[in-house]
Amino acid sequence: YESELSYNKEFKENSDLNISLAYVNHNRSATNDSYLVDYMDTHNDSVPDLRNMRPYLANENSLTATLTYGIQFKTHHLLMGVQSYLNRLEESGMYVVVDASSVYEGESYKSVSNKSANEFGVFVQDEWSISNKLTVVPGIRFDIHHSEEEYKADRQVFETSLFPKTKFNENSVSPRIAVKYEISNRITIRANAGTGFRAPYGFSEDLHLCSGSPRVWKSSNLRPETSVSFNLSADYYGSKVKISANLFRTDLKDKIAFTDADASVAALGYDYQWDNVDDAFVQGIEVSLMANLMKYLDLGLDFTLNQG
Repeated sequence: YESELSYNKEFKENSDLNISLAYVNHNRSATNDSYLVDYMDTHNDSVPDLRNMRPYLANENSLTATLTYGIQFKTHHLLMGVQSYLNRLEESGMYVVVDASSVYEGESYKSVSNKSANEFGVFVQDEWSISNKLTVVPGIRFDIHHSEEEYKADRQVFETSLFPKTKFNENSVSPRIAVKYEISNRITIRANAGTGFRAPYGFSEDLHLCSGSPRVWKSSNLRPETSVSFNLSADYYGSKVKISANLFRTDLKDKIAFTDADASVAALGYDYQWDNVDDAFVQGIEVSLMANLMKYLDLGLDFTLNQG
């Protein structure tokens, strides 16, 4: 379930204050198919005791708080704000050791994990109306990210009885700029450029793995995935036709991928790991057309070409 609370206050000097809170509680119970399959694979197709067929359970609580202040002066509209994000996630489920080289192969155990994330961001942007036709919007955001993950088993089934707690800390500065120019009442062009970063965390990242309740190693040495994006678009608004075209490109550095655990990580009892695998890019073009052919009849066409 979700709940939201917001407050808005307008002031006489062309300014306003906005405060918002959003809380999300996410509970999940999934059939533990991976446990059944792994158990049968390591026990000559025998089925486990039904009393061990516990489901995968997850409980996630997150709170997002945002405060913004906007003020209009002359041709500038300045927006500044702060944002915080808190997340707590608890998971549990049954698992089987499938490593054929382990003395614990075939052993069942209960996996319990506790994950947490704290993020804090500060941002500012200036919407500058240089003229009736030209608007420029520069902005910048600073983020601090900290997350931890801790895993436990109800019995020793790996070479080490304690799983290392992983910690991930990262700071990021993300500038951006947008430009809009109205050539005429019918034609508008836009250009945008900006940067971003991603730190893997939490339930949404591992959603497709729920039924296995796996341990995922996120090394403290993992680098965040960073990106630089550009796009250029144009819109034509006719009396009966609207045409839009958009060129875009995004370059990724230190792309983060989800992989099987390597030998040293698997020896610690982890099944998968996040890893910086390579750099990447995606680019393409999007074109759309909307035409009014006759009364009550419209025609829409879309074309997208991607390369990566």
